Amino acid sequence: MNAEFTDRQAGKEALSGKIYVGFIQGYRTGEQMQAKTRMMGFLGAVGVVIVSGLALKSRQAPAPAPQPKITSDSSAADTVISSSLKAERVDSFFTLTGVVQPSAQAAISVIQPSRVVQTFIHNGQRVNRGQVLIVLDSTEAHSQELSAQEAVTAAASQLAKAKAGAQVKDIDAASSVLNAKAALNQAIQKLSQSQLKAKAAAVESNVDSVSALQNELKAKIGLQQALHTLHSLLALQSVGGVSRSQLQGAQAQVRSAQSDLKSAEAMARAAAAGPLPGVTFKAALAQRDIQQAELGVKQARDGVKSALKGLTQVKRIGQSDIASAEAALKQSNAGLAPAIALEKSTTLSSPIEGIVTGMSIHPGETAQPGAPLFTVIAYQSPHVEALALTRQTLLMHPGETVSIFPDSMSKRPIQAVIAVISNIAEPDGRSFRIRFKLIHPPANLPIGQSAQIQIPLR
Repeated sequence: MNAEFTDRQAGKEALSGKIYVGFIQGYRTGEQMQAKTRMMGFLGAVGVVIVSGLALKSRQAPAPAPQPKITSDSSAADTVISSSLKAERVDSFFTLTGVVQPSAQAAISVIQPSRVVQTFIHNGQRVNRGQVLIVLDSTEAHSQELSAQEAVTAAASQLAKAKAGAQVKDIDAASSVLNAKAALNQAIQKLSQSQLKAKAAAVESNVDSVSALQNELKAKIGLQQALHTLHSLLALQSVGGVSRSQLQGAQAQVRSAQSDLKSAEAMARAAAAGPLPGVTFKAALAQRDIQQAELGVKQARDGVKSALKGLTQVKRIGQSDIASAEAALKQSNAGLAPAIALEKSTTLSSPIEGIVTGMSIHPGETAQPGAPLFTVIAYQSPHVEALALTRQTLLMHPGETVSIFPDSMSKRPIQAVIAVISNIAEPDGRSFRIRFKLIHPPANLPIGQSAQIQIPLR
């Protein structure tokens, strides 16, 4: 009876081993099969095992069920299937190896070589956001800030001078334009007056000429009358009808008429006299006044054009000076911002709430840029990250619950859910990053430790 039971037990174990090996081989070679088909094969194999176990249960005492075994390789990528066989149920899962990651971390460094004056922290110390951690020597930074501030003040003063100078020059140039326009108006008025005077002189010359001609005509008529009287008296003298005194009086009237005619002719010639035929001296003088007035108008117009051109140049030069001063001020302000930032950077504060790690700098030493002085790691809401192959990602779904066994507490699993399955491959081209959110993370969970992630097969 014992021999028969032993043979049957050995056969059951051999059968279970074949089924387990067959399941593993089927899992590894069926990457292209759908997950549902693989799970049906798995359930079929498990069903055979359960039937064999139930057949032997009546022949032997119940043996304790083996504990689940969690295995993983060093790359955290291969899958290991472990089956816990019981008479009532079967649990199947695969494991990944991950690392506990902080929710945030900040590497604190300097932007230029600086001497450490004082430190207020040590490794492992918890710090609050905004807490002062290290004080650096601010002598050089303060000097740079003062120099930058002086440059800004000088540039601002230069800009104010440029604006004031441009305004004064604009006023002067605008005043020149107004004066030139006023001079043009005066020249135009003078030209109008000269033209009116020329017209008046022409009329006056005509009047004088007419009057002189009338006087000359009267003198000629008076001379003809005096001559006619004289001739009549001379004719009467031959008959003795004219006295000597009458004859002498007539002769005197002729001489007077001749004198008047000469004066009238002289006045007519004077009225008609001029530099050109038909142009009197008065008309010539009036025309010369008109020409001078026209020249004055032309000069005044040229003055207005010159003043307007000067105003344009003054404005352009003023705007150029202002633009240059504004550019200098902008450049000075651009230099001031880094100087202020450098001054503020002499006091290093924590940007987040966390724990200080990697602290290796001490007072009196010189901090160099590029390498972090220390790192502040957030200890609240940590998560776990792991790498998985493509075929493994097909078995996982966001929101699925998993069990995580950190190295520091391997016997107490932490419940978590699959938060993110990255769709971008890692540099190796075959693995993808998976992020697990811890549901109730313990307060003392060390950051950076390894963790085994037990993912059920459903």
